[in-house]
Formats: sequence, C-alpha cells, structure tokens
Amino acid sequence: LLRPRHALFALGDAASLPIGTERFNLAFMSFVLELMPTAEIATVLAEVMRVLQPGGRLVDVSLSRESPNFATRIYEWGHKRLPHLLDCRPIYARRSLEAAGFEVVEAHRSSILGLPVEIVMGHKPAASSA
Repeated sequence: LLRPRHALFALGDAASLPIGTERFNLAFMSFVLELMPTAEIATVLAEVMRVLQPGGRLVDVSLSRESPNFATRIYEWGHKRLPHLLDCRPIYARRSLEAAGFEVVEAHRSSILGLPVEIVMGHKPAASSA
C-alpha cells in the first residue's frame, strides 16, 4: 500500500515536465497516454522516468489494444471518424512501459462499457541512468 505524504499538481507539457529530475516516488496517469500521438508515448514515458526516483513507481490506466474485441473495433471506427468526441484510442500500455525501461510489477485487465482497460504498475529500476 502506498501512502504519499503530499501530492503535487502542476500544469505543463507531458513531453517536457516542469519538474526536477528524480523528485517523485509515484506517478499516476489515467487515460492519458492514449491521448498522445503514438510517436510521443515514448517521449512522455521518458519524462516520467526522469522525474521518478530510482525504484519509483508509475501506475497507468489505459484503454487496451492488447486483446481487441468487437467494442474495441467499434470504438476505433468512431475515433477515426469523430476524434473530437472519442478523443483517445486503445494502446499497448504494458508494452509501452516495458519499452520505456519500466519493470512491470503488476498488470491487470478490466473493462469499461465493454472496452478492455489495462492497469499497469511499473517501477523505475534502482540502477537506472534515465
């Protein structure tokens, strides 16, 4: 169980966080990565890695592309045609965290209105140079 002593909320660009290096032991993102262009996901995760202390954790909740179902295909069809209404799209959350250097310690699947959701917790390796 994580019990933070305080929280910091800051407004900024996720690809260039206005926060010093290794300042936090926990970052939480809920339906954020799937708003980013696919090419920017790695940049955003590198920034999260930078601001986390060694051993720090990232908890990410995202629509999942891992096991698409009928609802996923309908949602993606709608997202392509009405992106201003369906602004996010399913992504490969666990794969993205692993590719960014996070060690995945827990991953769960759930669903919202039939859409697959991944809840992934990864941590920054203790000996990371990021």
